[in-house]
Amino acid sequence: MDIVQGTSYALSLRWAVSGKVDKGGNYCVAQGVLEQFGDAGTALAAFSVAVLVVAYYHRVDWIVSNPRTVSWCLIISMVMILVILIVPPASVISHFYGNTGLWCWIAHSSPTNDRLQIGACYALMWLAALTSVFGYGYVLIGTLIGWNPSKVVTDSDIVLPTWTSKEAWGMFWYSLAYCIEVGPISIIRLVQFGSHGPCPSVKPGWTIFAISLLGASGLINTILWLTTKRGFGFSTEEERRRAIEAGRHS
Repeated sequence: MDIVQGTSYALSLRWAVSGKVDKGGNYCVAQGVLEQFGDAGTALAAFSVAVLVVAYYHRVDWIVSNPRTVSWCLIISMVMILVILIVPPASVISHFYGNTGLWCWIAHSSPTNDRLQIGACYALMWLAALTSVFGYGYVLIGTLIGWNPSKVVTDSDIVLPTWTSKEAWGMFWYSLAYCIEVGPISIIRLVQFGSHGPCPSVKPGWTIFAISLLGASGLINTILWLTTKRGFGFSTEEERRRAIEAGRHS
C-alpha cells in the first residue's frame, strides 16, 4: 500500500513539468484512483494491524491459532472495501476525479464529492491513527506495569506468546509516526474544504510539504523497521516455542 501511495504522488511530477494539472484525462484519473487506493489502503492496513495486535495480546484463540488464515481474510476484506470505495462512486458520478490544485484526486465538484473525500479517505486515516495510538498504547502500558494477559506457561516451561516493553515501544512508534504523517495534510484539507477547492490562505509550499510527508510513509516505516526490529510477526504458539527453544540452546 505504501508503494501505491508513493507512486500516486510521484505522478505529480508531470504536473510540475507541464505547469498545470489536467482536468479529466486518463492520466489524471489514474492518479486519482491510485491516490485514493493508496491512502485508504494504508489506513485500512494500519487499522487492521492495530486490532490484530490487541487481539493477539489477549490471546483470542482463533487469531492466535490461525495467523495465516486471518491474514488472508484481512487482505481479501481490505481489497473488497477498497473496490467498494472506488468503483461505484467513480462509475456513477461524472468527473469524479479531477484537479484539486496541485494533483488529481476526488474533485471538489459537489457536496457529495466533499463528503466522499472525508468519508472515503480522511475519516479512515484518523480512525486508523486513533486505533493505533490507543491499541499500541494499551499494549505498551500493559507491558510496562507487568500486566500481560498473553503470558501462558506451558508444560515445557516456556512463556508463550508475549511482547516485551521494548517490543511494545517499537510498535508504539509506528502509531506516532502515522499520526505525524496524516496530521499536516488533514489540517490543510479541512481548511480547503470550506473553500470547495484550492484555498488562497494555504500556500502551495505547505501543501507540497504535507503531501511529501504522507507519501514518504513507506520510507519512514522502513526506517522504523530497521531501528526497532519490530516486524509484527503473528506466529503460532508452536512456531514461537521452536524459536524460543532455539534461542535457549544458541
